[in-house]
Amino acid sequence: MGASLNTMQRPRQHIIETESKKHLTSIIPNHWVLRELAPDYGLDFMVEIFNGENSTGSIFYLQLKGSDQKIENNVTSYQLKREHIEYYNSIPSPVLFVIYSTRTNQFWGLWTNLLKDVLIEDDTEQKTFKLNLDKGHLIDKSFFIELESSFNIDLPKKVNVSVISTTDKGQLYHQQLVKWIQYYYGEHIELENSLLPSTIKFQYTEETENFLSVLVVGSKKIFTLNPLDITDDTFLYLPLIDINHSPTQFKEALILISFLLHKYNIGNSIELLIKNITDDKAQFFYPIFIIEMIKQAIKSNSVVEVESLSKTIIEKNRIDLLQFINFSILTFDKESKFTNLYRTNLIDAIENVKDRSLIGTLSYNLANSYRSKHQLYLASKYYQKARKNENDYLNRSYWWSEYAGVLFLSSHYACAEKFYKKSHNLNSEEKFPLIHSLIGDTLFFQGKFSDAKIEFEKFINVDSNFPREEIFLKIIVCQNFVSAELHNTTFEIAKSTELAEQAFADKNLEKLAEAIQAYPLNGLAWFNYGVFLNKKDHFECAFMAFLTTACIQDWDKEAWKNCLLIAFNLQKKEDFILIYYAMLEKFGVESVNYISEHLLKDPNLDKEGTLKVIEIFSSLAKTKQERDAKKAST
Repeated sequence: MGASLNTMQRPRQHIIETESKKHLTSIIPNHWVLRELAPDYGLDFMVEIFNGENSTGSIFYLQLKGSDQKIENNVTSYQLKREHIEYYNSIPSPVLFVIYSTRTNQFWGLWTNLLKDVLIEDDTEQKTFKLNLDKGHLIDKSFFIELESSFNIDLPKKVNVSVISTTDKGQLYHQQLVKWIQYYYGEHIELENSLLPSTIKFQYTEETENFLSVLVVGSKKIFTLNPLDITDDTFLYLPLIDINHSPTQFKEALILISFLLHKYNIGNSIELLIKNITDDKAQFFYPIFIIEMIKQAIKSNSVVEVESLSKTIIEKNRIDLLQFINFSILTFDKESKFTNLYRTNLIDAIENVKDRSLIGTLSYNLANSYRSKHQLYLASKYYQKARKNENDYLNRSYWWSEYAGVLFLSSHYACAEKFYKKSHNLNSEEKFPLIHSLIGDTLFFQGKFSDAKIEFEKFINVDSNFPREEIFLKIIVCQNFVSAELHNTTFEIAKSTELAEQAFADKNLEKLAEAIQAYPLNGLAWFNYGVFLNKKDHFECAFMAFLTTACIQDWDKEAWKNCLLIAFNLQKKEDFILIYYAMLEKFGVESVNYISEHLLKDPNLDKEGTLKVIEIFSSLAKTKQERDAKKAST
């Protein structure tokens, strides 16, 4: 037993940990409090900063790692797991990540809270990340002493601005540029503080005596600005900045700065952008600048700022940039708070530009916006304006198809049919199965039920990922209309309306049938017909009446519910599945609650049986969601 005890050795890693902690206490000021945390806490120490004998109330956490690795040129590295980075990022207080070298007795430090933003992109599956710390990250006792007066809780969230210059002119240029950065982002930046996880690095070299080359590294990208003409270098020696008149040589750098720091202050970034955009399309600019900034502006509801930017861009005739603003609004404005601004941008641009082809494009985009909100007259007006200014729209299938949608919603079904067919003719070589469904709808509402059925069947027979349940149901209804010899009848709408009102007042089933004969697409007549038939226990006929109502006025949730429940009670399994899936597609999963609420309030149903039926509805909804998700993934 004694011999085995003498041969036991302490693991090297334990020795390194002890040595690291011992040396750490030598660089932490004696009047500070260093509290060691439990091993499973995820952090090693909580540090409380004292000023003499008085606590400042400031604390930060410290994670300590020791290493035996060889050190060259004051550089060390460490493999950090994704889960640890995410953990540090979740902690509201600052976290200082410290590496100790047992070989050189040196410490390196890095504020880690925003490492997630620096290292992890949304689409990466990377599990570990290599931290490379150089001499700029070396820390000693003086670092902590300095921290005593400069510490604030937002320190780790600031951005380091650093410079490398091989020329005096580069240094002078950078000094002037920093004045602008400090004016707009002073509370968010630190100069030459390599401990911060985010850095913007400026590198200047003289190409010739009169031209300065500027390279900027930030957001994990390298940006090369257009060479700067510094023949007249007086701007390098101005004592103050004039925020309303930035020298030409700064405009591109300030545009880049507005992008790199837009997440810290979107209002100031847009203001800086406004003051530096010119009408020169050769000006250094990446589309991602506008897209990301408008995305952030939408997130912070900065409507006024985006409106000012849009007006400036239009005044500068930078319609190329306006397109990116509008694209961003369409993409990211999920709550439609910027819809009016989107339209105002297009209207203003249409009034200001001279290029007719561009007017056509802008008018087309505006028409689509109005169509999406069912403002049909204005949609039609701008589709026509698009065609008049860019005649080639007549050769584009999508123009005919989208205009057809406006005509359909305006109840001009015959014209809509012609426009959809023109779209199909222009695009006949490409598979677009939905066009058959759209043409089928125009024929259906003209009373051409046999022709509509043919188009619906064409849609069904083409392989596609579009939902088909409602189309199967429309085919059933079309066949029923044809069997009842209601195909291509002359519509007598006024007579039908009058008969339906009399029938409802008199509870006269025969008059309802007459109303339907006069106008087969009278949804109200069909609904009341279904109600009367259901009360008389003519369930099969009531089912068809409610299904017809649902296909005529597809917004009628009550009609859909009635035909669904009748199909369920009659055990019409195939029809039930079609109707239920069509409802889920049309009204969303809230259909489950809508139907369940009706069942739960029915006094003729027992609670236990009702709950079992509701469970069936819920299970089917889940099955459809899984099916749709699988379809989307393929």
